[in-house]
Amino acid sequence: MQDLKTHLKTDAWFEKLCDFSDRGDTPCLVSGLSTPMKAVVASLLSEKEKKTAVMICKDEASAAALSGDLKNFSDEDEIVFIPARDLSFRSKDCVSREYELLRITALSKLLLGKARFVILSAECLMEPCIPANALKSFSFELETGEEISIEELRNKLISSGYTRCETVEGVGEFALRGGIADIFPTGSESPVRIEFFGDEIDTISFFSPETQRRTDQLKSILIPPCREVIYNPIELSEKLTGKNSEEDKKLLSLGEYLPSADKYIPLIYPEFSIISYFEKSLFFISEPSEVNEALVSTYKGFTLDIEALLEEKIIDKNSDSIYMSPEEIFERLSKAPLFLLDTFVRKISFLPVRSVVRCDVRTAPKLPSAYSDMKEELEGYLEDSITPIVFCGTEKSVPSLVSFLLKEGVRAERYKGKLKKGIVYITSGTLSVSFISEESRVVYLSLTGARVDSPRKKLFKKGKEIASLSDLSIGDNVVHSAHGIGVFEGIVKMKTGDT
Repeated sequence: MQDLKTHLKTDAWFEKLCDFSDRGDTPCLVSGLSTPMKAVVASLLSEKEKKTAVMICKDEASAAALSGDLKNFSDEDEIVFIPARDLSFRSKDCVSREYELLRITALSKLLLGKARFVILSAECLMEPCIPANALKSFSFELETGEEISIEELRNKLISSGYTRCETVEGVGEFALRGGIADIFPTGSESPVRIEFFGDEIDTISFFSPETQRRTDQLKSILIPPCREVIYNPIELSEKLTGKNSEEDKKLLSLGEYLPSADKYIPLIYPEFSIISYFEKSLFFISEPSEVNEALVSTYKGFTLDIEALLEEKIIDKNSDSIYMSPEEIFERLSKAPLFLLDTFVRKISFLPVRSVVRCDVRTAPKLPSAYSDMKEELEGYLEDSITPIVFCGTEKSVPSLVSFLLKEGVRAERYKGKLKKGIVYITSGTLSVSFISEESRVVYLSLTGARVDSPRKKLFKKGKEIASLSDLSIGDNVVHSAHGIGVFEGIVKMKTGDT
């Protein structure tokens, strides 16, 4: 659906924004933007500059909403969401690794050049992350016909954080038996079975963990690491000093991985900011004041956690810089092409704004869900020489809505890229907010839960009320006013008390 946004390219406000971008007059504040328009701006600029767009939101709920709108204006496969994760500092901490694996999958896609849009929250921006060079060095690809010994493969998998087991059941596990290696790679929905002929890979195929049967055959498979914090246990043990780390040193000297290795990230990685992945990217902050508030609040919570860990002597001073401060983040972002996407014009004191653009696009009301009610509104737009593009949800709804409007005498057709006056265009997808460009004379309308009005069918017939118990026969189905549905079994005399 990339061409849905092209009708806004010639708007004066967007041409002005492009001019500021070309001259490097950033940070640039762009105001008057609804959530879908933020997606449009990021998509158009990313397309123009041929660079990855990194979109920062206050939290993951806002990121999800922005991601949903972005899918209407760009290819879904190009959009990557990077979640925040829980860090583990205590050996007894019970932390789910689900988000860590999702992060590695997303970052791997980014490294492969398959992501044009990256969406993340303020919290994610502050947290430490596996550096790009480490992710690259601990990822490897296996191909049919390649020569690699089982022993060499085992060492590679262990170095990348995988755990050997008898039978593969979950992500990050591998099993070896004879000339067969079963691996469940990070980011894969199924494990893969690699069969060897001597030291040569003969076949690679997905298989079912339940039935152990092979399914799709592959020519190659990428094996990303399954941990963000990857290290050589012996080398890390030599870097640890002080009495507080004696227990960890013992485990490391045995070649064991630590369950609380996050506290040693500054010793393992010289650079661990996620920003390092985006050296040649465009940055977009959605609602900058809210993001700033989220950063300040989150960093305050992180600081209190670090102080408590220092007091408990769980970490030392080397680890108190794990999280990036809001000041550090804004300092780094201000040196890159940065666009502040805001709904209203607000004072920005935490960044040196160099240019301002007011978007000439306003919010429009959503269409009513009933087809008969929306007809009148669509005709109103056509009378005002405004071309409606209706997002009607699923692909199935497109022909249904087109057919209804044509029967009602409204010119309508499926959207295919070009617009003509006097026609309503229908496409699949949804918008969080409808909006209208006065300059382009195009309105983008969201429609959810649409339906064709029809007389309501009765789901049941009203039962016949009985005048007396003599109207019933044993075995009749009945509905009691107090006890609900049942079967009549006759009149039974019951004793109560002494009577």
